[in-house]
Amino acid sequence: MIHPHTYPESLWRPSVDSLPRDRPIVDMAPRQRARIYTPLETILQEGVTSHIISKLREGGVHSVERIAMITPQALVRVKGMSEKRVEAIREAAKERLHTHSFISGTECMEKVANTYHVSTGCVAVDTILGGGIESRGVTEVYGEYRTGKTQLCHTLAVTAQMGENGGKVMYIDTQGTFRPKRLEPIAQRFGLEFDSVLENIVYARVYTHTHLMEMITPMSTAMAQEEVRLVVVDSATAPFFVDLPGRRNHSEREEKLSVYLSSLMKLSCEFNVPVLVTNQVTMDTDNTSGRYRQNKPVGENVVGHSVTTRLRFGRFLSGDYRWSRSCCVLHSPGLPEECADLQISDGGVTDIDN
Repeated sequence: MIHPHTYPESLWRPSVDSLPRDRPIVDMAPRQRARIYTPLETILQEGVTSHIISKLREGGVHSVERIAMITPQALVRVKGMSEKRVEAIREAAKERLHTHSFISGTECMEKVANTYHVSTGCVAVDTILGGGIESRGVTEVYGEYRTGKTQLCHTLAVTAQMGENGGKVMYIDTQGTFRPKRLEPIAQRFGLEFDSVLENIVYARVYTHTHLMEMITPMSTAMAQEEVRLVVVDSATAPFFVDLPGRRNHSEREEKLSVYLSSLMKLSCEFNVPVLVTNQVTMDTDNTSGRYRQNKPVGENVVGHSVTTRLRFGRFLSGDYRWSRSCCVLHSPGLPEECADLQISDGGVTDIDN
């Protein structure tokens, strides 16, 4: 199998036959998500009153874990907070969570035991991902246009609702590509009611990077109130590169993009929810020769360092002169670099027809 870093996308042709046969095929039924965050009421004590907790919730802080994830400066900016109150809140959270002490590897493994996956709808892709899009992390999928990124988002918006314990899907659309009607054949494929699928999607159309960053607070509020099972941001990078173009805005763009992706990562860990973000590509040019080289994702290093798993979607010309698609794992803390074939059908992302 051709290694994804070795040749340009046009030469990719990974095969499902190359997948290891000793790895079990993944069950596509989602697992139940357990609420893992600690309610704010657990830190009620002298100096931390119910009034203060109400103010924290108004500011988008809904768990003790969230207090540990943000800086004192950010807490002070919450309406009604003072430095003295923030100090009392942080001390109570520190005592409740034991954030300043070490735990064993065994305890760490127990804490992440309720991590779950949401199926992509394609067994081959689920297999190389260890089950699908993983909770407690941000998964990025990038590629050229027409490679299937948005189709994957639509498919996940349905599969995340599968099973008795299926929950809501939070869908942030920054490019106007969400099509509710597209979900109907995907829902039919999985035996779900189309109207129920639409009701379980929490949708927001976002136009600017400022709007996108401001959505973090209502996202946190919705996650605390609803059984959100998946967050989709399509695309997470486009607003930053449209609103802050060129080299003169490079530093500000990277700083804000890094802050936004960090906020998504914290939400994912706080509420044990998978987050999927899409990204585009740009042509990487060799400045010395002027020749074109392989495409690269926009915001390459900033995004790459900020996500848990990076996936690359590509198209290749198959032997019968038809366009086929592939998904490659480029980096992940727990997955090997592998590729799988897929296709886009009326029912969403599926396996290649034999």
